[in-house]
Amino acid sequence: MAPYLKKFTQYGISLGLMTLFLYWAFADINWSDLWNMLQNMSIVWVLAILFTTLLTLLVRGWRWKILMHSFAPQITTLDAATALSICYAANLVVPRSGEAVRALSLYWSRGSPISSVMGTVIIERILDMFWLIALVGMAIFFMQERIAQAFPWLARSTMATLAVFIGILILLIGLIYNRQWTLNQINRQLSRFSQPFAQRITNHIEAFFNGLSSIHSPSVYLKILLSPLLLNTLYILIIYESFASFSFISQYLFDFSDALVIMSISSIGMIIPTPGGAGTYHLFFKQALILLYGIPTEPALACATVVHGLATLLYLFLGGPALYLQRRTYQRRRV
Repeated sequence: MAPYLKKFTQYGISLGLMTLFLYWAFADINWSDLWNMLQNMSIVWVLAILFTTLLTLLVRGWRWKILMHSFAPQITTLDAATALSICYAANLVVPRSGEAVRALSLYWSRGSPISSVMGTVIIERILDMFWLIALVGMAIFFMQERIAQAFPWLARSTMATLAVFIGILILLIGLIYNRQWTLNQINRQLSRFSQPFAQRITNHIEAFFNGLSSIHSPSVYLKILLSPLLLNTLYILIIYESFASFSFISQYLFDFSDALVIMSISSIGMIIPTPGGAGTYHLFFKQALILLYGIPTEPALACATVVHGLATLLYLFLGGPALYLQRRTYQRRRV
């Protein structure tokens, strides 16, 4: 299959999934009630959710900067956060394209090696999945019986996914500690076909390993442990703020443990490759509120729409112009 046809097919599947999940999420709702709820939301809570979402972007940027420090010490937290906003904006247009685009962003703005940056992106994704699994496990702990009834597949899939990611993490650690042997083996095998080709591929893989090796330094362990705790606390706070905006706290006596449950389950929807998690996030968020807490459909979906919609607008507002300016500046420097 030609590359352009493959990309077109992947994008078509992603759009199809988004349409399906949006229809599933918004089917059989009272649109006037939903619109009234969104209109009556206080601007104070809108600003609070936007501010907390912005803080998550900065914390993510800080964590990513830590991972890149060994090979790109010139990158600041603001550089990394800007690249992340570009990443999320790109994912809204072409799903899963953001990871490559954010590496390209740092290459344009700071000249950081793309292969090494992609190594840290993989580390980030593994850390994110590990913490998502841990948070889902905490959610199951808080509401074991209800979750078992509403989502009987969740506990089994969580344990299986955890085992897979532990295996991947062990493999990566092994590669990091034995990277010279791995590089020699790769070079030896590829040299049978072409020595220049083998050297070129080996150089790219070595740069990739440099990105992976950022977690090898003991000095970053504490920061890597602290940043997800802070980051996920902010994500839980966003959900709690959305609860407050729709009076769930006073009406249903919701607390931070309930925000943790909804945040964890709704985040599963972001794994499915739709543009920006559209549709999947709404459905998981809505279903969790309905099945676990008995919240009516309209307020449940309004809450999901506000959280996803405000984050989407923020990423587009920051990432779109940043990508345009960085690309334009880079092209001018090359002239």
